[in-house]
Amino acid sequence: MDYQKAKEIRGKSLSSLITDKIVGGEGVMSSIRQSMSERSKARATGIKEKFDPLNIVKALTGGSRVAPAILGRLTGRSPEAIRYFAGDPKKKQMSSGISSEDLQGATETLGSIYALMVKIEEEKKQDEKNNARKQKTEQKEEDDRNKVLIKALTARMKPKKRAKEEKKQEQEQKNTEQKQEQTQKKTEKKQEGQEKKKEKEVKKEQEVKKETIKKAEEKKPEIVPPKEVKPKPTAKPEAPPAVKPPTAAKIPPVVVSGTKGLVLGALVAAGYSKQAQANVMANVDKESNFKPRSEELGKYSAKTLFKLYGPPGVPDGQPADGKNKVRFQSMSEAQAVVSKGPEAVGDVIYGGRMGNDKPGDGFKYRGRGFIQITGKENYDKVGKLIGVDLVNNPDLANDPEVAAKIVPAFFKLRLKKPEDLENIDAVNKAVGSASVQSREDRKKLAVAYAAELNTGNQLSASSTENRELKKNMTDSAPAPVIVNNNNTTQTKKQTPMPPPAGDDRSAYAKKVN
Repeated sequence: MDYQKAKEIRGKSLSSLITDKIVGGEGVMSSIRQSMSERSKARATGIKEKFDPLNIVKALTGGSRVAPAILGRLTGRSPEAIRYFAGDPKKKQMSSGISSEDLQGATETLGSIYALMVKIEEEKKQDEKNNARKQKTEQKEEDDRNKVLIKALTARMKPKKRAKEEKKQEQEQKNTEQKQEQTQKKTEKKQEGQEKKKEKEVKKEQEVKKETIKKAEEKKPEIVPPKEVKPKPTAKPEAPPAVKPPTAAKIPPVVVSGTKGLVLGALVAAGYSKQAQANVMANVDKESNFKPRSEELGKYSAKTLFKLYGPPGVPDGQPADGKNKVRFQSMSEAQAVVSKGPEAVGDVIYGGRMGNDKPGDGFKYRGRGFIQITGKENYDKVGKLIGVDLVNNPDLANDPEVAAKIVPAFFKLRLKKPEDLENIDAVNKAVGSASVQSREDRKKLAVAYAAELNTGNQLSASSTENRELKKNMTDSAPAPVIVNNNNTTQTKKQTPMPPPAGDDRSAYAKKVN
């Protein structure tokens, strides 16, 4: 901070500085912090100004403008600093009543000081050169003496002994080179082995993925369309047709196959009722369209982040009744984080919570899978329920079979009672749907899935097959995709873990606590 700006700040009250910041578009808390910081810096700059050489020479010369101007130019000070102590160069009148004789004496004194400084600097450089030259000469003399001594000792040795010594030295040199060559070969061989091992691991991983995809494709159910039943003729007068609910009439039929079948199989294995299955399937459909994937933090804009995590009631921030923790005080802070990339976004919005306690955890444990689980703690809890190490292998949450097992485990942690799964509003709240329209869409989808599941046309497996499904899910085997639920299996007692109240997030930001 320069002296002029510091002087202007010291001349204003703290309330005036805060007002200026707020009028300029800054937030209230940000304006207070910046104003207090500037006041502290201005005071420190004022103390520095009192002991500045230009200020001291100005006082010694009776307030002369010329003396600080000359000294500032000689010492390489900035034009702003010289102008501050010398005064406005447009004013012709001197700032003090100093005489021309005193001015001339001050100028001569300053010139002498500068000349002395230049002389001392030149002498210092000359001394450094002399010392370097002296050290170089002494080193050369030492090397010459060593050469003469070695030559004299060598000349006194007998020819045979000298030849033997030379041969010994050659052998030692050869042994050293061989050892170095052997070490180099071992290192290269080790590196080659590591590369081959890595290639095998990559190839094995690719084969496992291909096998998983192949199994999922093989387990696609055959969809049998319902048979059309023609009404029998009757002599009785026909009853008026039943009026269908307007919502259900507009909903297209739902086809259960592929990854949908995997998710449905996991829900049946968990003992969910048909209504609970429909509610969960509607949410998974809306969340990921039954395509397991990772949350794309890089697509969040600064405006979206500020709307979710800005101060409540602030323009473009979260609503006044919002309950999200404030992560950004201003839109500029959100823009700065977005510019650093998705890793920075993950650390800011997810860091320090949901078990994320290390740098990079926010991005590493971002939303994944069919239902978008988020946070290291949730990865750990869900992973233990399904018997998969998701903490050390978070990308496994995007594997279709693993992602399907995660769905019932997720709701086991989220809801207090199994009966809550039959309430679409409770299921929507557990998932954390982002908007009123989204929740309405999920309700309509739940009606469609319930109608499809209750017809039984597409779900033709027997109760025996359901029992086999539960056994397969317990043994971590791939779940069948064609299932039928007779709605007689009871859900096991679940660990209570209620969701946080009122924390409205984006569709991909799911957390347990």
